[in-house]
Amino acid sequence: MGGMDEDKDEKEPDDSVMASLEAAEADKPPTDIDIGALTPPCSPIISVQRQRPLKQKQRFRFSMGEAIMSQNDILLNMCNFLGLKDFLNLYCVSKRFYVLVNSHYTTHIKQLARNHAPLAHTIFPYQHYKRACIYDPMQRTRPFHPSDAHPRSRSTILDPATKAVVRTVPGLRWVLMCAYREALVSDMLLCLALEGHRFPAPVPAAVLKTWALLDQPFNGTRLATVHDPRAWSNRDLFLALMFFVKLDMRFSDPLLGAGECVLRRLLLGQKSLVVLWEALRGLNCRSQAEVLTLLVEWDCAVLRPEQRRSDKTVFGVPPGKVGALSREGWMQSGKPLLRPDQLVLREAVRRGLSMHRCFADFILWGYVDWTWVEDIPLPDLEQLNLMDRKGRGEDVEEDDDGGEDSGGEGGRKVSTGTMREMARASRVGSA
Repeated sequence: MGGMDEDKDEKEPDDSVMASLEAAEADKPPTDIDIGALTPPCSPIISVQRQRPLKQKQRFRFSMGEAIMSQNDILLNMCNFLGLKDFLNLYCVSKRFYVLVNSHYTTHIKQLARNHAPLAHTIFPYQHYKRACIYDPMQRTRPFHPSDAHPRSRSTILDPATKAVVRTVPGLRWVLMCAYREALVSDMLLCLALEGHRFPAPVPAAVLKTWALLDQPFNGTRLATVHDPRAWSNRDLFLALMFFVKLDMRFSDPLLGAGECVLRRLLLGQKSLVVLWEALRGLNCRSQAEVLTLLVEWDCAVLRPEQRRSDKTVFGVPPGKVGALSREGWMQSGKPLLRPDQLVLREAVRRGLSMHRCFADFILWGYVDWTWVEDIPLPDLEQLNLMDRKGRGEDVEEDDDGGEDSGGEGGRKVSTGTMREMARASRVGSA
């Protein structure tokens, strides 16, 4: 009996399984039996490929340029050490630098002018040179002025209700103009100093003010400028007269000049001092033909109307420009235009400065050192070039003998030629 019960217990599980299979529907598998997944398991390689790579922590990369441009005050100080060409290149290439400069455009431009044209930027205000100005890049406005309604005005009204006008600010062209004029004046004074005509240190400001007079084509504005003691002080009149006297001495020299003083009147009657610089440099007024061309355009009899219509030129000058530079507005129909030397002399007489007593001092100044009673030597071009390079921030290597290079008078010259040339260069060969 015991064995039969055990056989019955062993058959019960099989019977229950069979019963469940028989009772199950044909279209649906039994739910109480684990027959495995309907699809095979995924490959372990595929599962690894589906996993996204973990994002690595980005390394912090320090950029000196980005750090400087992150603060506008630091960028403003950094621009003090940039040259004009470097500033222009960076302004054209770097978008971030371009945006930051435009956000404070007037501040950057004025600081650039103070660094590269410390004298000229005060003598040539940007308000007098509309072509050198631009609209504010940030579209800042100013109140409406009646002159904005003029047809030739470049101002544009943004809001008709308030009549707000986009203001004009100094552009890079104004900075380049100031730097160019200051460099030209320094070069003119250096050319005169190399020929023995020296000047006191404050003379460049007086020469630049003379250039500012040439920019004004009417006698009224020229007289108003000279009469203003804040624009032209007594010292400026004194130094300007010394400059004119030294020019007469230079052009009346029988060897270096033309032997006449007429060139001073001719060159000071031009539109700018560039022609005077070219004459001192030997780039202009080298022949009688060049002098006649300038003379015809400056002061010559105005042609009759029937002669102006002809296509012929007078010494290369068009008929409509003959004698125009000596007239107001630089037009043939204007009144005679006063030159800067005439204006300065008249103003000195009007103020009662008795400048005629100083003409002998103007002639004798700058030739003898009265402390040691000896002639003043000519400027050393190498030393001046060294000072200019130091001023621009360039690396300059100086020798032990006071900054002179090894190819000077007392140094040993280096030659890559024959033995005879090397001996001659080292002062070993026979005389």
